[in-house]
Order: sequence, then C-alpha cells, then structure tokens
Amino acid sequence: MTTPKYTFLLPAFKGKYLDEMLKSIKAQTYQDFKVLISNDCSPEDLRSICEPYLSDPRFSYRRNEENMGSKSLVSHWNLLVDMCDTEYLIMASDDDVYEPQFLAEIDALVQKYPNVELFRGRVRQIDGEDNLLAQDMMLEEYHSQVNFMYYFYHYEILKCIANYVFKTSVLKEHGGFYDLPLAWGSDDATIMIQSEHGICHTPSLTFSFRNSGINISTTGTLKMTQEKTRGIYLYMKFLENYLAQVKTRLRTKMDNEQYQVIEHDLCDSFYIKSLFYGAQLSPFKEMITYYKYLSSRGQFQGRLDKIHFLWSWIKAYKMRKG
Repeated sequence: MTTPKYTFLLPAFKGKYLDEMLKSIKAQTYQDFKVLISNDCSPEDLRSICEPYLSDPRFSYRRNEENMGSKSLVSHWNLLVDMCDTEYLIMASDDDVYEPQFLAEIDALVQKYPNVELFRGRVRQIDGEDNLLAQDMMLEEYHSQVNFMYYFYHYEILKCIANYVFKTSVLKEHGGFYDLPLAWGSDDATIMIQSEHGICHTPSLTFSFRNSGINISTTGTLKMTQEKTRGIYLYMKFLENYLAQVKTRLRTKMDNEQYQVIEHDLCDSFYIKSLFYGAQLSPFKEMITYYKYLSSRGQFQGRLDKIHFLWSWIKAYKMRKG
C-alpha cells in the first residue's frame, strides 16, 4: 500500500463543529490523503464524534496522555508534524470547513510549481452560525516571498493556519512550527519561513475560517492578555531578525519598494497592538519595553510622537482599570 500524498493533522479539543469539519475533509474530490485526529485530553466525548469516520482506513484517532495545549499549543502541532510521513501536510482546526475542491486545486498547483514549498487556499471568514463575515481578495496564482509578505501585511489578507499546505520535509528541517506563547504569531512566523521559495494560492475560495469566539486565545483573562503581549513582542523580534535575512535576497526594484512598505506597516501594526494589549497589564514595565523597541525601529519622529505614545498607553491603562 503506497503512502498518501497529503495528511490532515487535526489537534482536536472542541466538539461543537468537529463533525462538520470532518465531513468536509471526507468530501474532498481529491482522495489521496489521510487524516490523523489527535484528542488533546478534551473534556468532551470527541471519540463518539469521530467514530463514524474511523471505518474509513484513511482516518485514524489518538489521544494525548495530558493536555498539551494548556502549556504550548505549538508543542502539540509539532508532535503531529513529527508523526507525519506524507510529502505534504495540513495543520487543520476542529471548527473550520474545507470546500470539496480544496485538495484538488492545491494538488494542481503542487504539480505546476514543483519548487514551491508552501500553498494556500483562498479564505472566507464565517461566524458560529455560518454567516459570511469577510473573504480574501483575489490573489495571483504565484507570489514571491516579498510580494506575498507585502500583501500579507499591507492588505491584511485573512490570517489562519488550516488553509496552508506545507511541504513536510522542509517544515521538519526548520524545526516544525515556530513556538510562541499561545501560538500567537506562530503560524505567521512559520508561513514567512516556509515562503522563501514563493507561495501559490488556489484560484477559488476553498476554505472557511470560523470565528466562533470559543478558542483559547479569545478569552480575556489577565493571564491570556499577558501571554498575548509577550507573544506579540517575541513575534516582532522574530520578524526583525527574519526581515534582515530577507533583505539580503532582494533582487528587483519592486522587491525593494515593497520591502520598505512591509517594514513601515509592521512597525505601525506593532505600535497599535502594543497599546491594545500591553496597556492592559502595567503602565510602566511593559510600556518601557515597547517604548524602547519602537524607538529603536524609528517609530517616533520627534518629542511629540513619544509623548503621544506614553499618554496613549497610560490612558488605555486607566480605561482598562475602569
């Protein structure tokens, strides 16, 4: 029996949409795949939901001995990456939905662009009742790394992880998914690394990303806010270092122009996110950390910019404390 070409790796914890999600995988018109469902010690009876699918030899089920996601979501992802033996993998989610042609369109791109190591299904965003919230802009079939980063950060294309298809050997060479607190930025960091040789997008909308509001990172506890703030800072430090590598590979005038836009947009985005999350923790300690970082990146053009940042931080902190 030959090894399939693709594996859907599914770290599962929530049961509400799991059946719909598995049904969408089983309905793929391209059949050369398998599915590994990994129950992360869910308090729900996920086995019963998965049972009807396990009669299909392409579907398998396991359960962690302890809840890995409570300590590190990425550690669970990378456990499954290590277990994967197919040429390509998809890190699926337990509440999203694949269109029947998802893998068929991906495989057409894989065959057309054999040197590319990252593929992406166009996305629509839905809520918990399947109502449409947003959808991706139309993207060209192929983008270079810098061109993709330009669209990713400048145009804010929809960001999720389960619509990406990774070349397994390359992902393993890079140590799997980049580990950050709450996986906050881990998917984006990994995507940037994997896109070194470009990225291809499906022509049609092949994936629905569900914004259900019941993910671990959407909870508003102080601990979660602290972890998000730490994750944002570590992600931006990663990007600072990685962009320095990307800069050495710029070849065209367009690449250079788009690179400058990327740097500017990232700094502005970080400025806003640092205020939104950081100001909820402490008016001083985190403020100084973010102030020094933004200052080193040239965010402040003069004394008034610095005063505005400090005042905005304190104002946001006071509003948070009520």
